[in-house]
Amino acid sequence: MVKIKLDYDVLGFVLLALFAFYVLMQFTTDPPLALSLLLLALLSLIHKAKLEEGMSKLRASLVPSIEQLDKHILALADISTNLGQQLRANEKEGELERRLSQLETEVKRLSSDLAAYMGYLESCIRNLNRAEEKE
Repeated sequence: MVKIKLDYDVLGFVLLALFAFYVLMQFTTDPPLALSLLLLALLSLIHKAKLEEGMSKLRASLVPSIEQLDKHILALADISTNLGQQLRANEKEGELERRLSQLETEVKRLSSDLAAYMGYLESCIRNLNRAEEKE
């Protein structure tokens, strides 16, 4: 059963229908025309009540969906935050790997320099030993 909510819109609509019925009865001697207009007004009123009822049901059914959507949005925000943190950690890891690679290159260069100096020192020692033997 349709519940008709009596508010100012409905009351104004009913008064307008009654006034229209009165005006039509003043200018015509055809009561069915006036009654059909009144019936049309009542059908419009019933249709409006059904629309309001449908809208309230729709709102009631949308509230849980909206709440669930909010939960999903919050979960996605958490996932996004976690992914951002992982990305920053990966960037730091990449930076550490790059620095480690630079250090390895530097160690190799220093090792080759050290080997060259060791060779130079060995040749100096040999030259000193030869010089001592000659004396």
